[in-house]
Amino acid sequence: MLLFHQITAASAHAARGALLLLFPCVAAAAQSSGASCGLAGGGFIKVHDYDVVFSATADADSSTLHGLIIVRAPADFLSRPAPTAPPPLWGANRMLGPSGGGSVGPLWIVHEEATNTVWIDSLSVPLDSTNNVLLVEVDAHGAVAVAGQARIASVPVPPGACDSGGGLRYQQVSDALWVRFLETPRVRAFVSR
Repeated sequence: MLLFHQITAASAHAARGALLLLFPCVAAAAQSSGASCGLAGGGFIKVHDYDVVFSATADADSSTLHGLIIVRAPADFLSRPAPTAPPPLWGANRMLGPSGGGSVGPLWIVHEEATNTVWIDSLSVPLDSTNNVLLVEVDAHGAVAVAGQARIASVPVPPGACDSGGGLRYQQVSDALWVRFLETPRVRAFVSR
């Protein structure tokens, strides 16, 4: 299923009861020319054994990543059901402008573009000004720890990755992200453990 949803400051409050943002999905948007497509909005994608949440914009032949969160967690944690309501503190900490994300197991994860901050449930993790990737480790008890930050500017749209409807083919997008992971030393170290 292809789906994308972006949160704005106005819709963040309205989305309190909606789970459109957080259903596991890969997001895609066709370019106006119809010739290419790319990751757009926010969503979830499985890349090898890692759960990845993203916020991105589709460009002519690539996707610009605003935020990318790579989560390493035990299988029993990942099999827990997605949350049914936003974290309680989100009412007091409304998003400032466009944001995108998804859910990993019981966690809500959103990248707030205006402040370059990742929200993991009610925990805010500011990214350094040059970084857009957050590496997250979840232990067997469900405790979340930040394992590092990195930068991946964009992900090219591989030839043949767009289907006839302008959507992205899931496996090709996952493979393109994996290549970027291996090209980025900090991310490569995280996914090689």
